[in-house]
Amino acid sequence: MGSDPLMKSMAATGLNSWVEVPLGNPDEPIGYLSLRSLEMNTYGEDDLNILMRVVAYISPAIENGLLYAQAQKEAHENATLAEISRIITAMADIEDVYSLVAEQIQEIVPFDRIVVATIDRSRNLVTDRYVAGLMVEGGESNVTYPPDDSTVGHMENDLTARSLNRDEVEDLATRYPSDKSRIEAGLQSMLTAPLIWNDEVIGRLIMRSMKENAYGDAEAVIAVRIANQISGAVANAELAERTLRDNEEKVALAEISRIITSTSEIRRFMT
Repeated sequence: MGSDPLMKSMAATGLNSWVEVPLGNPDEPIGYLSLRSLEMNTYGEDDLNILMRVVAYISPAIENGLLYAQAQKEAHENATLAEISRIITAMADIEDVYSLVAEQIQEIVPFDRIVVATIDRSRNLVTDRYVAGLMVEGGESNVTYPPDDSTVGHMENDLTARSLNRDEVEDLATRYPSDKSRIEAGLQSMLTAPLIWNDEVIGRLIMRSMKENAYGDAEAVIAVRIANQISGAVANAELAERTLRDNEEKVALAEISRIITSTSEIRRFMT
């Protein structure tokens, strides 16, 4: 029993008979119980009826097992997110926050490289504030670059999380050469979520994996929850740095003004 293309495919491997019954709700099965044989015409209606009785007996246990596994997974995710929240609240140094949060993220969304990139719209710059995992050419911490030259800039106003497979990642690399080194390093999949503060995208959380098709909708949902948790800490760190930079500029300008207006130092300044 089975579709002709599938039977032909199995026959090519020496499997000449096949019987299969859906597990759980036939309209939305949770899986299938299949029997396959090297002999021709092995299974008939009696075998199918027996298999259906077996499935009716084991399906509830399998469904309960899947529900339990899902509940355990969700409990682990929630506990990890709670720990991320605790870290953000307890730690004052943003570098410590990044490092410890990355360790927690690895528990629920495995990655080979992770980046927290911020966007400074006033200076039209993107900065990779935190980088961990696989190092690539031109991809170190605190490297700055124009938004137009990067994937982060491409998604500057994107309010959604995105999971990208190898083809999509390669397509971005053809448009943004800075991404080429990621492909060359073997990073085939990407997961990214926006860091949003005061209804504005202030950066992106980016995770990459050496595995093909490593991320999907479930991981995108988790990435959004993580990004929402760390956005406040990232925004505060960016504000602190901007304030420090502005103060340093004010001090420098005040010193320049003092030198220029000083009658005793004007000749030395001019020379």
